[in-house]
Amino acid sequence: MSTVDPTSRPRWSTGRKLGLQLALVPLVLVGVELGYRGLLAARGQGYDAAETLADVRRVVTNLTDPVPRPEQEGEGQEDAELKRESIHPYLGFDALANADVFAQQAAYAAQPAADETFDLLIVGGSVSARFHDHGGAELVRLLAQDPRLADRPIRLLRHGRGSFKQPQQLFVLTWLLALGVEPDAVVNLDGFNEVALGNENGGRGTHPLYPSLPRWGHLAQGTFGDWDVVDALHAIRRLRERAQRTARAVERLGLHRSAVLGRVARRRMVGYQAATVDAYQAYLTAVEADADGLVLRGPSFAPGTGPQVEVAVRAWTEASRALDAICRDRGIPYLHVLQPTLHDEGSKPLTDEERANATAVDAWIEGVHAGYPLLRAGLAELAADGVHVLDASGVFADDDRTLYFDACHFEPPGHVTLARAVAAAFLDALPAEGLPR
Repeated sequence: MSTVDPTSRPRWSTGRKLGLQLALVPLVLVGVELGYRGLLAARGQGYDAAETLADVRRVVTNLTDPVPRPEQEGEGQEDAELKRESIHPYLGFDALANADVFAQQAAYAAQPAADETFDLLIVGGSVSARFHDHGGAELVRLLAQDPRLADRPIRLLRHGRGSFKQPQQLFVLTWLLALGVEPDAVVNLDGFNEVALGNENGGRGTHPLYPSLPRWGHLAQGTFGDWDVVDALHAIRRLRERAQRTARAVERLGLHRSAVLGRVARRRMVGYQAATVDAYQAYLTAVEADADGLVLRGPSFAPGTGPQVEVAVRAWTEASRALDAICRDRGIPYLHVLQPTLHDEGSKPLTDEERANATAVDAWIEGVHAGYPLLRAGLAELAADGVHVLDASGVFADDDRTLYFDACHFEPPGHVTLARAVAAAFLDALPAEGLPR
C-alpha cells in the first residue's frame, strides 16, 4: 500500500489565501444581512429601508431646524439663512431672513392688486408653519369652493415660528399692521408651546410668558463672551454636525438599504439626539448662571407646574381675546384653533412608532398634561364671549395611522386632516353676506 508524502502536496501561496478570504467577505456579509432580516421578520419587525432613511433625516431636522421638516432632502442656502436668528425688538427673536419677508409683504400690501386677493394670515408656532406648508393647499382648495371666496385669489401669509407662543402671535399681527399689512382673515393655531415651553421657562426661573429660554436666552443676555455658554453652544454645534455627517454618509453610500448597517446608523442618530438634549441642558444651566437680574427672570411668579401653566393659559386666552378685538374692529374674520399634540392623553390612538418617537423633556410633558384641560376650558370661555374657535385637540381621535414623528409635530397627512376641520370652522366664521374688498 502506497502512502502520499504530505510534503509533496501543492501548497497555496499567501496571495491565493488572501484572495480567497477576500472573495468570501461579500458572501459572509450577505449571509449576515439575510440572517438578520430573517430574525427581524420572525420577531414581526420587518426592515424598511425607506423608513430608516426617513428616521435619519428626522433626527437631523429636529436638531437643526426651528421648524422640523423631515420630508425635505438636503439643506439649501435658504434654509441655512432661515436658521440664523437675532433678538427682535417686538417679537423676542426671529430669523434674520424674516426681516425681508416683512418688507416684501409691506410692499405688496401697498399695491392696488392686493385689494383683489384674499390674504389669510396664519400665526402660531412650528406646527402652524408646517400647517401652512402641508395643509395650506387643501385649506385653499376648500375655501375657494365657497361662493363668498370663489372669485378671489387666496394667498396665505406664513408667520408661524418655531417656539413662538403668546403673546408673540399677538405681536406678529400688530407688527404687520404697523407696517401697513392688513390681512383679510387670521387663523391662530397654537396651544402646545404655551403650556410646554411656558412650563419649561418657569422651571428654569424665567417667567412663563417670556420667549422660550433655549431660543432667546443667549440672544437677550449677549452672553457670547461667557466661556461656559460658548462651550455649551459649541458642544451642541458639534453634535449637530456629527449627525449631519452621519446622515449624509448614510444617504450617499446607501447604508439604509442594509438592515444591519441601517439599524446601526439609526441607533447612532438616536444617540446624537439624546446627547444633544443633555448638551442643551448644560447650555441652559450656563445661561442661568450668567443671568443678569430681570433680563431673563422677568416679573416674579409662583413656581411649580400648576401655577406656571395657569399663567400661560391665562395669557393665551387674553392674547386671543385681544387678537379677536383687533380683527373685529377692522372687519377681519378671526379663528382660534387649539392644536392637537401627542402627549394630550386620549387625543389619538398612538402607534408603537409614535410612542418610540415621543421623547420630550419632562417639563413639556408635564405642561401638556396639566395645561390641555385648561386650554380647552379657556377655548370654551372664548367661544362664550363670541370668539370663533375650533378645538382641534381631538382631530386625530379616530385616526390609527402613524402621524406624529416627535412629541408635537405630525406628518403631512395629519395636516390635510387638520386643514379640513379648519376650513369648515373658518367658513362658519365668515359673514353670510361675504366680505367687503
